[in-house]
Amino acid sequence: KKAATKNLSVSNLSESKMLRHKAACPLLENRVCTVYDARPMACRIYLSTSLESCRHFFNHPSDKHKYPMLLEFPLRAGRMLNEGFTAAMRQNGQPSREYRLEEGLLLFLQEPDLDSESLSDFNI
Repeated sequence: KKAATKNLSVSNLSESKMLRHKAACPLLENRVCTVYDARPMACRIYLSTSLESCRHFFNHPSDKHKYPMLLEFPLRAGRMLNEGFTAAMRQNGQPSREYRLEEGLLLFLQEPDLDSESLSDFNI
């Protein structure tokens, strides 16, 4: 239900509005990640040592000039890992479409038996 709610709230937003949209992750329960040990790469690389910048970004989403002070190396490394994963998938004939977390959750909750071939044509 949380994944469906979040998907509805962001699916029709422009990319810039979606990036500023504040909605809790559907995998949080009582403000704690329920999949912490297996959390997605995007969560692992979103690191900051500035609590103030993160709070400001969360509390003032319309401020287009302030972003969380994220650590550059994990972000860059994460992007490179993602590029490597998608390149390897393409080389092996696998679909490499990316989904927002809530999209992927909905996909597999609705169609748990999907294989990689089916994913390439699936629209949410």
